[in-house]
Amino acid sequence: MAQSKRSRRLWAAYLALAAVALANAGCLVAAAAGAAGGVAGYAYYKGKVCRPYVANVADVHAATCKALQELQLPILKDEPGPKGGKIESRAGDDSVVITLELQDSPVPGQGPQTEVGVRVATFGNEGLSERILDQISFHLVPPGAVPVPPPLGPLQPPPAPAPQPAPALVPQSAAPPLAK
Repeated sequence: MAQSKRSRRLWAAYLALAAVALANAGCLVAAAAGAAGGVAGYAYYKGKVCRPYVANVADVHAATCKALQELQLPILKDEPGPKGGKIESRAGDDSVVITLELQDSPVPGQGPQTEVGVRVATFGNEGLSERILDQISFHLVPPGAVPVPPPLGPLQPPPAPAPQPAPALVPQSAAPPLAK
């Protein structure tokens, strides 16, 4: 009987020790899973490449559609809106999601500003995203880039070019004698 109580206590002690070890291992697994989730979340966050444009949403939307057409990326879904929109496309096997969002301009007199975000696949492809944003930029004229025509006034002929002096004649030497 004494032996039985002792083995039960020993068995209970082993069981308690196993429970403590399992609980600690569970915390470690949970911490590792949390860290992995944090890394995956950060990678997802960094996968979206954004760029602001000083233009209204309609102009940026038109530039985006033209850029996708030029890059031969099909438009699968187009959801324009007054404050933004979303365009979905494909590049090979990867999905491409482009979001447009109207933002308040940091400079009051600057006009509307639209932020374009490009996400390729789940975790992004920075090279392709930058290429799409660059192609959109080609269709948006930056402020101040449009040449201002000169003020209208009486038409005057352009000034005549200044007379150029005649080139000086350089005396030439005589022809060399022929060999015999």
